[in-house]
Amino acid sequence: MAFGLLLKFIVVAILMYIAIVDYGHRMIPDKCNVAIACIGVVNIVYDYRDVVTYLVSALAVFVFFLILAMLTDGGIGGGDIKLFGALGLVFGEDIILVLFFTYAAAMAISVIGLLFKRLRFSSSVAMGPFVAFGVLVQVVNLIFI
Repeated sequence: MAFGLLLKFIVVAILMYIAIVDYGHRMIPDKCNVAIACIGVVNIVYDYRDVVTYLVSALAVFVFFLILAMLTDGGIGGGDIKLFGALGLVFGEDIILVLFFTYAAAMAISVIGLLFKRLRFSSSVAMGPFVAFGVLVQVVNLIFI
């Protein structure tokens, strides 16, 4: 468990960098997605009994967001799609909680932005900072629960 937690903290550090870049430039560097995917592979090797769970989680979340991007005509960026797929390799079935925390934060901030007229319904937001938040909350959740 300690090694798996260490891997997740490394992912949090990478996500802090992603959050800064995505907020400023609206792009998630592929090298960061590859780094997280590599950490996911190390995690799978470490926790080899759950290899199917990790692979299915990564594939399911990747395909889900890919289909969503196609249906919304690019409403979700390719970097976000790859990022969630890589995170599936790291978190397995807990990716559901990461998604919940990520989108709950994004929704709350978006509603506040709408109420204070900082955002419009047609506005887009960088997801990197929210993903970093969602992963951090889930890692803290794993420590205390």
